Amino acid sequence: MLLAPTQLERSELVTADHFNKILGVLRKNADYVLIDTPPALDAVSMMALDSADHIVLVSTPEVAALRNTARFMQLATKLGYPADKLFLLINRSSSKGGVRMEDIREHLKHPIGMSRVRSADRTMVAAANKGTPAVLAGGRFGVGKSFRQLATILESSERTGKREQRALKNSWLKKGRAESRGKAAENTATHNA
Repeated sequence: MLLAPTQLERSELVTADHFNKILGVLRKNADYVLIDTPPALDAVSMMALDSADHIVLVSTPEVAALRNTARFMQLATKLGYPADKLFLLINRSSSKGGVRMEDIREHLKHPIGMSRVRSADRTMVAAANKGTPAVLAGGRFGVGKSFRQLATILESSERTGKREQRALKNSWLKKGRAESRGKAAENTATHNA
């Protein structure tokens, strides 16, 4: 975990290039790197989003938040992010009076993975005040279960993505080898003639 500077004005000294170097080191030394970007898009957060394997877009079931979510999804499409890079997480999904999950799916009209974290205000506040991970404070049910489900979904997506990359790489290798063999056989036949 990299903490924000104690003096806010010092954060402006961190450039996208600095952050890219830090990410390079972290990727070499950790299986997973999680980045909590600020809500505003700047050069550093855009660099983080561009280099991410997955973007977990956190929203809440309120119209204003979902409007911003839809705007970000449009931007992601313009930036050329593949649909499977985005994953929508609806926080406080069980809030009374919130937009229903079915309506969210219907109106966002983007083919992205989607999950939710149920409301757990007391658990989250108690965990933050005690310095206890919310997954432990939430027990087997509630918010802890939601976080474990999210981790499982993202990890299985990561494994599937790596498996697909290996298959694609292998298909390129096989195609390259077949083409090389074909050219070698052609050259031999031409040479013998």
